[in-house]
Amino acid sequence: MSTIEALARRGVDLALPPPRQADRPCGVYVLVRDGRAICVGVTSQIETRIALLFHGVPGKRPATRFDRAIWLPLPRADLPAYAGALIRALRPPMNTRVPALCGRDLEVLERLGLPPHDEVAAQAAFRARRAERKARS
Repeated sequence: MSTIEALARRGVDLALPPPRQADRPCGVYVLVRDGRAICVGVTSQIETRIALLFHGVPGKRPATRFDRAIWLPLPRADLPAYAGALIRALRPPMNTRVPALCGRDLEVLERLGLPPHDEVAAQAAFRARRAERKARS
């Protein structure tokens, strides 16, 4: 199963009729083109954001080409951790800035059923070595 399909199983695939606005006040979205994540973002108004990205704003912002949008409704407090973890794991080309690592990537990716990215794997190995050294001393 691809990473995008695993992610879609956890979120709301917007190719389907979307849930009512009251059911999802804020969350993280992933735009997909040709089976690859091209953008990860955060919003509290998913329909408006997707429409703006899809159609663009004449004279200000060109339309973004994507085939699919995946919406992950989340509590506001979790937005930075989820967005950052997904940007680092999926490396979407439209996200030129990568948020600072907040230490929750492994937890977030496990909850979404996604494999850890290289930074998380290195961080986990470092923590394991440090715990091992501490246990020996």
